[in-house]
Amino acid sequence: MGFCPKCGLSLTELPEGSPPETRASRPPAIVIGLIVVVVGVIAVGLLTRFQLGTTPGSNAQSVPNASLVPAAPIIGLTILSPADGQVVVTKEITVIGTAPPGLTITQDISFGFDQHAAVDSTGHWAIKVGLNDGDNKLTFRIGDDGSTRQTIRVIYTPPQTPSALVAPPAAT
Repeated sequence: MGFCPKCGLSLTELPEGSPPETRASRPPAIVIGLIVVVVGVIAVGLLTRFQLGTTPGSNAQSVPNASLVPAAPIIGLTILSPADGQVVVTKEITVIGTAPPGLTITQDISFGFDQHAAVDSTGHWAIKVGLNDGDNKLTFRIGDDGSTRQTIRVIYTPPQTPSALVAPPAAT
């Protein structure tokens, strides 16, 4: 029994007149290679199912793990708190919002110096704001970009003092 020097296939002795293709036999390495590929495909399929939160044979729906789903990118400026028109009883509040990470949020302050806050790596920002009695119009923007301007109205109502809660004595 010999082998083909070009491809390395082992040759078997066949009767004269047999076509040359039938003289070569496949080496066991090809069969082993196919088995390795099939087992690899099955292993990847099982690992994927375990990562997605299901087990083989379960009837559960395959739901992606939250840590595998990338967060949607933050676009523009959003004010999360307080809500527009919210009534508060504290003289100072913290305005919280989202914007693209790494940018600067500016609070427009009429006739005064603007306040600034950096947006963190998660896209969140916060600015402490002192309020006047009654309506307060609060305007924020990304950096100097006026097209990103967001305005909310916050109403500061000071808490009533106990003396204001006591009714005057009845007239006699």
